[in-house]
Amino acid sequence: MAGRRGAVVAVACAAIVAFLLGYWPLRLIGEGWLADIADDAFYYFIVARNLAESGRSSFDGQVLTNGYHPLWQFWLAVQYWLVGSSIPVTLAVQVALVTLAAFFVLRAAGDWLWFPLMAAAIWGTTYRMVLLGMETALLLLFFSLFLLALRRLTWIWVGVTATLAIASRLDSALFILPALVLVPMPFDRRFKALAFVGTCGALYAAFNQAVFGVWMPISGSIKSLSGGGLNQLFVEQITNHWDAWRPTVFAILKFAGTPEGQCASTALAGVVLLILAVDRRRTFAWTLLLAMIVGFALFVAKILFFSSWMLWPWYYFPASFLLIADFLVIAEIFSDRESGSARKIAAAIVASLVIAACVTPMLASAMLIWMFACAFEAAGGRSERGVAVREAATFLVGVCILVGAAADLLKSRPASDLYQSAAQAVATKVRAEIGDVHVAMGDRGGAFAYFYGNPVTQLEGLVNDSEYFRTMMQRRPIRGLLCRRGVRYIVGFESDLGDYAVHALDLFNSETMTFAGPTIDVAKADEIVRIADPIMLKIFPRSGYVYVWRLSGC
Repeated sequence: MAGRRGAVVAVACAAIVAFLLGYWPLRLIGEGWLADIADDAFYYFIVARNLAESGRSSFDGQVLTNGYHPLWQFWLAVQYWLVGSSIPVTLAVQVALVTLAAFFVLRAAGDWLWFPLMAAAIWGTTYRMVLLGMETALLLLFFSLFLLALRRLTWIWVGVTATLAIASRLDSALFILPALVLVPMPFDRRFKALAFVGTCGALYAAFNQAVFGVWMPISGSIKSLSGGGLNQLFVEQITNHWDAWRPTVFAILKFAGTPEGQCASTALAGVVLLILAVDRRRTFAWTLLLAMIVGFALFVAKILFFSSWMLWPWYYFPASFLLIADFLVIAEIFSDRESGSARKIAAAIVASLVIAACVTPMLASAMLIWMFACAFEAAGGRSERGVAVREAATFLVGVCILVGAAADLLKSRPASDLYQSAAQAVATKVRAEIGDVHVAMGDRGGAFAYFYGNPVTQLEGLVNDSEYFRTMMQRRPIRGLLCRRGVRYIVGFESDLGDYAVHALDLFNSETMTFAGPTIDVAKADEIVRIADPIMLKIFPRSGYVYVWRLSGC
């Protein structure tokens, strides 16, 4: 009997692993390799290509830039050096990274009983972020290794994994450092790990100053321009998800399904769990959850008061950190034989509500059944009947994950997923009009530059250098600098300008950043071509026209 039940659990766990390994590749087969790639990922790809071919950290092939998270950029440069520019390889690597992350999180949990819960949690908070060509998958891998090192390994591994997680995405330091301070460990181990991370951070900053002329990445500095006030774009992002016309309960449920709602739901659940398990406040899981909540508060404060940029899907990585910490605490509650069944049921409800905010209702319902089955088993002293009920629920969760994946595969992709294909078509048309020349472009310039192939200066400065950053910060005229660097044409996404004489071209898209930088005056007489790409107009009805102007005065 026990062997049969073990086989059932093994089948369910194998189904979940198969999903984690196969979901995204299957999805890509149906949608094409470019379906989910973010425009910002192409900045990484172009710098990686230049690093692999010439050894220069440059976007336009001329000026040096550090406008990226360093470890993901290094990873891509190695890939480009080994196998060349291959988006399918990049995406396959990301699938492998997030699968390894799931495995190491489960190792850190220390109890395979929680495999279905952890797998569902990791899937629910990563499937929107991972296959974008960005750094999220690498961050999740090193965060999971950091948890494992905190729990089992020596200070040097704690320091190394913490450093690698921060190097994967620099603002993850807001979560990693509180964990190093709060999670129980001997003082000398904590001190050495913190000293290692601090030393690596100082060396990184000194390297940036020596090579690039700035202490931290240019991209982060650009996004902090106009910081110090309230980030209105972020506030609008949140309020736009709130449907005031619906009853409050339905409005909350709708908001909880958004990326912002996922972060808020997992943080709120964390606070509830801290209170529910306050008697375990000296344990690894409890203090880790406290550290993640502190980190989330710091992260929100940074976005609200020290940034002027809107948030994109890969910015919502805190939901994964919080969810993993939430379920580590829930696992501890269920493993405590002295904890009453009422507390276990409360923890089951919290877990199910959080999952409902992160994944499909079908999976949330299955997880609710599974959590109550665990509570039933614990209340019965882990009797044979209780074990059988919990294992049957485990199998149900595995089936629901597969059904949910299949349902998602059958959905038609939205028009926005066609953006890269449209960008390739636009780049081809521009190249046919002006030939092989150096151009400058602002918002949406990543995919365009990747397919255009010739030098492109990014007008927002995200992958530019310190001189360009200072020019932007001081709002000095930018035309002279562009001319000196060989720019001969300006490419921009705009609304239909009609019969204009002179147009003041904003270097920043006001829909994505509040900073009002310098502008460039472009004249109708210098217009080379206006491209009305139907897909671009469908995706961006207010700014889907592509204009190309000659940069006069050079």
